[in-house]
Amino acid sequence: MSVESVLVEYEDKIENKIYANSGSLILNNYVIITSNVLVQIITKINGWRDKLQSLKCGFSEPEKLFKAQPELNVVMNSINPYRSKTGQVLAIYTSQFIRKEITTYFKDWTIDEDDKTKQIKELLSTFFIIALTEETFASGINNFKQCLNQINETYSQSYIRVGQKIIIDGTPFGNRHFLRTQSKGIVSNLLGPGKCFILTDTPTAPGSEGSPIYLKSKKKPYGYPIGIVLASLTWWRGEWIGLTLGGTFSGIFSDILTRNKDFADLNEDLDRVYVVPDVLNHSIVQVVSGSSWGSGILLDKENGVFITNSHVVETSSPTLIWEDIEIKSKLVYKSGENEVYDIAILAADLPSLKETKMEAVKISTNKIILGETAFAAGFPLFPQTIKPRPTLTKGCISHVTPSMIKTTCSVLPGSSGGAILNKSGELLGIIVCNTRLNGNMSAVPRINMAVPITNIIDVILNYLETKSKEFVLILY
Repeated sequence: MSVESVLVEYEDKIENKIYANSGSLILNNYVIITSNVLVQIITKINGWRDKLQSLKCGFSEPEKLFKAQPELNVVMNSINPYRSKTGQVLAIYTSQFIRKEITTYFKDWTIDEDDKTKQIKELLSTFFIIALTEETFASGINNFKQCLNQINETYSQSYIRVGQKIIIDGTPFGNRHFLRTQSKGIVSNLLGPGKCFILTDTPTAPGSEGSPIYLKSKKKPYGYPIGIVLASLTWWRGEWIGLTLGGTFSGIFSDILTRNKDFADLNEDLDRVYVVPDVLNHSIVQVVSGSSWGSGILLDKENGVFITNSHVVETSSPTLIWEDIEIKSKLVYKSGENEVYDIAILAADLPSLKETKMEAVKISTNKIILGETAFAAGFPLFPQTIKPRPTLTKGCISHVTPSMIKTTCSVLPGSSGGAILNKSGELLGIIVCNTRLNGNMSAVPRINMAVPITNIIDVILNYLETKSKEFVLILY
């Protein structure tokens, strides 16, 4: 394989500890790692933050940070006897893209620890290039650039889309026995210039930072390498997110990778979700009301009918945002507190709505089946100021009652009012909430509740037609 997962170890002989993290082996010659392996060295350097900031974007000599070469051990396999090589830091690489954009898109996030006083986001833009032989070390950084460009020429970034199935191959907890542990999920969102940040619902654990990310292939065992894991543990305003943050090779190394226009056609080989992303891009809006926001679903374009949650709507005239277009709306109905269904109906400004390419979601009339594949679609985590696109996560229906659907999709702050969809892209329910552990801010994104659309759609349509107060009585 052109890119493989390895484990990189650093032994602190003074403290008698071994620190280990995943890495991405490039064409058997070089390893790309994040700063996680060497963070214990870096943070002990006097004025380390200033030294990191003083590094120019691009490549820097290791001597800029280290007085002596860190002794690194690169483990290639997970079965004893272990096969390993000694690695040398060839260069420090500071990503211009990540350094510039991290505060824009992840201002409210904390990384690795939910403690703002211990945040080291500065390290997210710092990578280390490790040479595995004296020959590759002596050949310098130009040979590494050629290897990276060779990989970049095998795929086009345009193939990375929300809903694409991916594989992450890493080493959870930096444990040799877990080397090359596979996790599968989908691309949940793409952010930043060129959509070079990857958010995925693929589960990873600490120690997986630096692991390669692959587009899942129908033919290849792993797929096509597209990037690496940047962070496994993340929090948003104190709430655990449960998503993995990654970066594409073309984003991280944007200043050294060439843009090759002649790519092989991968469409036939990529294992992607087709229907659901279309619904995501045409039927889901961000609902901005007062100081907060949530999500909404277009039920009827002809009459401008949207549904969301009651708790999302703070004002009588929320703004609906779709692809940077702001659409005014009026509150038609809002359920009261402690009622069975947490829903609100909005009427959009019809001239503005009809100018868009939005389409009403199709509503499933089939019985919801326990265990069937489900997707959660909405606008969590990112405010309208950064012009986000909707986020998609995958799971299954884990529980069904007459008034509730429970799923294992990741549901996050801002998803309220969004959609639970089946694999055909049909609406099953309206997201209401995830769950929290009693007495603290800890959330469980993959245990969440939604209102079944089949329970309320006939009543909603009847109310919109007749304006009968029986609507309220039936839903109470």
